This record gives sequence, structure tokens and C-alpha cells, in this order.
Amino acid sequence: MSLASAASPNADAGIGVWSKIINEIETAADFGFGDFEEAGLFTIGAYYLSLYTRLKETMRAITTTFTKEDHAEEEALFKRAVELLDKFLKYANESGETLAKCKNFHYKLWNRLDDFLRQPWISYDRRIWSHLHKMVPLAIELEPPFEQAWKDGDLITHKRFQPAFEKFMELNDMRHHDDADRRYLVLMSQTYLEEALVALRLITAPRKVQVNWSKDETRPTYVDFSCTTDEYLYGLGERPGALSLKLKLGGQITDEEQKRMNQAKQKGKRRASTSAAGEPASKKARSTERRAMTIENVDADIDDICYDARRQGVDQRPPPDVLLTPVTPNRQDTLKTYRPDLIKTINRIRVTYYGWEDVPAGQLDRTRLTLNLQREINVLRRETRNAVRTDTPARLKRAKIDTYALRLLRALHMKLLLTAERPVSDEKFNEALIERIEDLLIFEQVWNEADEKILALAHVTREKKLELEGYVHERTQNIARLRSKLDQLRAKPERPRRSRESGELVEIQEPEDPEEQEEPEEQEEPEEQEEPEAPEEAGEPAEPVEIEEPEDPEEQDEPEAPEESQGAIEPVPEEHTGTKIDVDDTCMWYVAPKRPGKTVYYSEKLERRQEERARAHIHDRNISQSEPGEGPQAKKLEARYAREDEQSAKLAAALAKKGPPDHEKIPREALFEKVIYMIVIHHWRLFTARSIL
Repeated sequence: MSLASAASPNADAGIGVWSKIINEIETAADFGFGDFEEAGLFTIGAYYLSLYTRLKETMRAITTTFTKEDHAEEEALFKRAVELLDKFLKYANESGETLAKCKNFHYKLWNRLDDFLRQPWISYDRRIWSHLHKMVPLAIELEPPFEQAWKDGDLITHKRFQPAFEKFMELNDMRHHDDADRRYLVLMSQTYLEEALVALRLITAPRKVQVNWSKDETRPTYVDFSCTTDEYLYGLGERPGALSLKLKLGGQITDEEQKRMNQAKQKGKRRASTSAAGEPASKKARSTERRAMTIENVDADIDDICYDARRQGVDQRPPPDVLLTPVTPNRQDTLKTYRPDLIKTINRIRVTYYGWEDVPAGQLDRTRLTLNLQREINVLRRETRNAVRTDTPARLKRAKIDTYALRLLRALHMKLLLTAERPVSDEKFNEALIERIEDLLIFEQVWNEADEKILALAHVTREKKLELEGYVHERTQNIARLRSKLDQLRAKPERPRRSRESGELVEIQEPEDPEEQEEPEEQEEPEEQEEPEAPEEAGEPAEPVEIEEPEDPEEQDEPEAPEESQGAIEPVPEEHTGTKIDVDDTCMWYVAPKRPGKTVYYSEKLERRQEERARAHIHDRNISQSEPGEGPQAKKLEARYAREDEQSAKLAAALAKKGPPDHEKIPREALFEKVIYMIVIHHWRLFTARSIL
């Protein structure tokens, strides 16, 4: 019996059996897995996967002995097995084309890595985690073009797809009693869609079809329009249609369909070029301001953070002319209390990512760092917003410290962009500038809200109250300035470009087009001047349901970014992979698992309301001598609860429709039509329930 076909080792096999397996795997790896025929396999790829699985199972069996008092031999053998992982990685790096000759090698390797990442014992050695993070990009790089997953105009079927599709369809009958259940509905919708796409061997497709559910400018038309309309298929302006999903999945469309897609895109642009007053938009009305972001500015941002923490080596704040968009300085008494935690946070980031004096040069390291930085940025954005809404001093402190971490992570992210050997696209540069301003807005808003909670306390002295009000006023003014800059960046059609001489990231005004400026209004086609206003039954889009947050309405434009999914493989994008992935699509707009807010005997929402009512009662009784529920604090609280319940009811009514107009008529005959149906329904759920994601 060959090693590749041997049964999986169990915990009772003993160190002698495990040592023999490790020795045989090591010998095969040293000889480049060339003895695959002797093992009874037809390709090196199949042999490689078999031994990789065998090694993983042996390591799992060895770890079962670590609870014994004397396990020195087992621990030494486990370290040998960990070292073998590097040989598998090295061979995959050098001989990827040879491995890829095994049918669906990328999919089989992906499944093994996914299972590997779910094992609890990988925490025994940090080298295992490092190995897995290096193997994931290889699985992506070895993925063939999506076109190979198609045959005779349809996706090739696989047996694992149908169970995922059936579970997805069952979600239509899922009962949801509150917002926690509704969020779980969207999470499971995402999970089953991913299972279906991976089952079709499209392992990076889940990231390619992700959408930014916070931007209505790029909101897909298929979540609003009936499937019987042209808008559903071809899109409208920057809003993509259902045919764009077929292209993303590697399918082909006819020349006529491509022509109509182009016409729909131009049609939307012409509509957008008309101003509210009915005058054509002119480039002369655009701002000609030049904004630049240099490495010097990024270093100034880092020094500004280190100065507040009084980190060794930073004795003064950077000059105002170097700080491109300075934030409001915070109270020194507060910072003095927070400095030990700030120093720990800065040191953690420095160790986890890189020292800002020495930016990594390797492309793989830079890509991995960019992805991981964006992930933690998204997590911190979410956590700071949630934490600042509580009255717990410890959570408020954590939220304020996390805003410094957010700024530092963004600075490291910007430095990687600015020092890239191969500049990323202009869209990426502009998006980076936008996200940087958004993070600064979060910083100012979190500190403002925290200070406002302190001002609401009864025991605050007059001197401290005046001081805090001054800081709140300054931050409010700076928030207005930052919002103005953010609006300019978002509205500005010109894209930032890089100066080759200085490594500078600059937004450059494009030359004016005289033909476009002098184009008379009557040249517009009459039928394209107005949106059609037919009723929903006639196939026009249903009115989007906007669920507003009852608290902090200013933060509506800054959607909560999902934190990293636990247990799932997060692919690291590569510059030269066959299926390129947009960094934003891989990191953001992913519904992450979340601790349930209720059980059979406990509801977090009801407990929170009960506690808040008790606090309001004590406050009103001591301040205004009011009866329970009659004081100003209690009435304000009940008004907020009424708004929350109203929004929750609106969301329930919206999700009860189960899909966009005429969603029952969406074709589901061919396999690719079933996949598109799943994506359309999932995206509709995302946009409908985005206020609770």
C-alpha cells in the first residue's frame, strides 16, 4: 500500500508510525514528488495534494498527545512536520504549471487550505499560520480563467452546487422576528452564494461579484428594476445590470448585447451631465484646486500620532504646512492618561506590519500587507462606531484609542501606495484619498461624541465643561472642513496621477474639451431628458427602502465596514494572477459573523433598554423629581425607541417582498441563470438591509 493511499493516522498510531510517515513525505518532497507513478497516481498534482493532506492529518494526530506530561519526542516530530510545509510551499512556487496539470488543482488545494485554517492546533506554531497565508495566493494564481468553467454557453455543473442552491432558496421561507434575525438572513445568503460559486470551481468569484452597498451611484439596476426591463439587463450609467454579472463569471454576450450595454452607460452619463437647473454641466464650474499627498505628508501624519503618544524620538508636532489635513489636538490631560495604551497600540502595529522607516520591497509582502491593513481598518471603523454609542467609560476609552490606530494604519496603507514600484490605477489613488478623509472624520466624530457624553454628566465642573465645549466646537468646524474636502474628492471627475520625479500623488485638472463646453442643450435627445415614470407593475424600479439609523445621522455616509470573517479563506490578490481582484472587493462589503444578540432566555436589545430606562429614571428622579417614565430623559429615550421600532418595522416590510420587482420571473433554467438569480437576490438583500449590516 502506497503512502498516498494509506489511511489517515489516528491518535493511537504512536510516534513510530508518525515518524515513518514524516520520513516518507520528506523523501518525496526532496525528490520533487517525482515518484507519483509508483504511488499509483497519474499526475504530480494529485500526488502533491495527497501528501499535503497526509501531512496535515499526521500533524493533527501528533497534537493529540500534547496534553500528556512527557511529550518531548512528539513535539520535536511536530516541528519537523512544520518544517516540511516550507518544502511544499517552495515546490508550489517553482512548479505551479506542473501542479496545475492536475484537473481542478486550484479548487482542491483551496479546499485543503480552507480545512487547514479551521484546525485549532495551527496556533501551536506561528510558522503554520505564515505558511497558510503564503499558500492562499498560490491557489488564486493557479486558478484558470473563468471562461474554462463554461461549456456550450453554460457553466459546467458540479454536484456540490445543487445543495447550496437549495439552501439558498429555503431562505425565502426563513422567519425573522427582529433585526438580529434579518442580519442572519443576509449572512446566510452570502454564505450559500459563496458555497455555490466555489462548488463551480470559481474560488475568487465571491469577491469579484461583491458590491459596495453604501453607494447609490453604483447601485446595480437589477436590485430595483423588473427583470422584464432593459435597465435590469443592461444597466444605466455607472449602475451595472445583470449582464455584467455574466461577464464577471466568465460568460460571453453577443455583440448586440454589448452594444446595448454601452448605450445604457452613455445614456446614464448624459442624464447625469444635466444639472438641477436644467443647464448642461460645464467643466469650467469644477474646482481647479490641486491637492497632493506625498511621502513627507504621510510621515508627518505618523509623527503627529507618535507625538500625542509621546513616543521616543518624536519631540514636537509636525509643522502645519506638512500636515495635509490636520485633526484637532486633544486634551493633554486625557492623552497623558491614555499614553501607555497608545504606546502599546503603536508598537503592536509596528510589529504586526512594518516599521515605517523601512517599507518592504517584495511585491508579495506588499500585497499581503495592503490587504491585511485594509482588513484591520475595516474592523476598527466598525468597532469604534459601536463602542462610542455606549456610556461605558472603558469602551469609550477603547474607541478613542482605536481612532489613533485607525489613523496610523491608514498612514501605513498610504505609504505602501506611494512607494509602489508599479503604480496602481488612478481610481485607486483617488479612492485612497477619499478613505483617508473618511478615517479622519471618524477620528473627529468619535472624540466629539465621547466629549459630549462627558458634558452630559452632572458632576462636570464649570472649568472642564468650558474646556470640553471649546474642543467640541473646534472639532465641529474641522468636521465641516473635512466634509467639504470629501465632497470635492467624490465629485471631482479628474483622477489623481503620480509624479515620476517626486513620487507624489497628485490630482491633476484635465484639459477642457471645447466641443463639450459649447454643445447646445437642444442637442440632447428628448427621450433621454427624463427618467420613465411608469408604475412598478409596468416594470419600473420599486422605490428603494432607506432605513435610517436612529442615532448619529451624520455617519450615514460612512457605512460600517465588515470585520474579517472567521474561519474562511481570505485570498490575497496578486498583480499577475489570471483573475485579478480589486482590493476593495476583497476587503470591504463583506457581512461578517457576529455574536448573536439574543438566546431563548436572553435578548441583548431588551436588556439594554431595561438598563437605559433604569438610568433615565434615576436621572429624572434626582434632577427633576419626576415620576417614572414622565421625566425629560425618559421621554427622550422612549422617543428614540419608537424611532428604532419604526425603522425595524420598515425593514421587515421591505424584506417581506423577498426580492426586486417581478423577482419570481427571473430566469432559472440554465445553471448560469441560477447563479445570477442568487447574486441578484443576495445583492437586493444587502441594499435593503444595509442599515443593520
